[in-house]
Amino acid sequence: ANAGKNGTGTNGNGANANTNKNGTGTSATGANANANKNGSGSSGANANANKNGAGSGSGANANTNKNGTGTSVTGANANAGKNGTGNGANTNANKNGGSTNALAQTNANNAANQSGADAAAADNSAQYKDWMSPSLSSTIDCGYFYTTPEIGQFSSIEGEFRKTSGYNKSAFGFVFGYSTPAPNGMLKDYIRFEINVDGEYALYTWDGKNYTDLVEKNDKGTAYFYASSAINKGYGATNKIRIEATAKNTYSVYVNGKLIQDGIPFLKNGTKGTMAFFSVGKASQEKLPSVPVNVAMRITDARR
Repeated sequence: ANAGKNGTGTNGNGANANTNKNGTGTSATGANANANKNGSGSSGANANANKNGAGSGSGANANTNKNGTGTSVTGANANAGKNGTGNGANTNANKNGGSTNALAQTNANNAANQSGADAAAADNSAQYKDWMSPSLSSTIDCGYFYTTPEIGQFSSIEGEFRKTSGYNKSAFGFVFGYSTPAPNGMLKDYIRFEINVDGEYALYTWDGKNYTDLVEKNDKGTAYFYASSAINKGYGATNKIRIEATAKNTYSVYVNGKLIQDGIPFLKNGTKGTMAFFSVGKASQEKLPSVPVNVAMRITDARR
């Protein structure tokens, strides 16, 4: 969480990914690798276990695809594409926990670094009412997802997102519903709702150890992408993503006004905090620096 450039957190490439510099986790290459039924795969423990298609990349249990080809991998159980190429779900460790301006804004006031009481009172949505267009072009930015500072604590929030360049499977959207962030801004848990330019979405939780797909449960510890006609496809297309908390202590998520899923339970000790984010693929997937990653966003509605 809170990908700033001045905190903790390393690229989660390999087994037990998404670990921090002060934690454990190394790259797993070779052990039981490439357990494929039909296709080919490369590095990573138990990597590229594909049913139909070819997968490449590194990471424990990576590229678990049902139908299609799985490419980029960053993180354990990453890039599980159900129908097509997988990247984004469960991917991209954060560069740092203590966030500075995860979306290329320097000296931003990060509510996630405040005390729990201060963060609960914060409403920074006005700072995001106009389009902002962060652009990342260095290969050192690869393999991470980048968040805004905490926008605030809301019962309902809606934002517009528009990606104009970068790897097509790297997603963008909101992380929300997390418990109070650590003093350095790190999130130990969250709910993540994201879309990509191919018209796919992923919805899942991270509890500090495991990913849980909230669309279709599985025992793989993996989240998949799912196609939706509600999503406007293509580079330059604008999509509205909305998160709503209900009186039943659940969330509902929408794209362009269409309900995608409801009944999403609050996390234990979860707040109503929300951050916008976008992902950057691996160096082998992006075309940096000649083609930067550009994802514009703005908040169009936020209610306490």
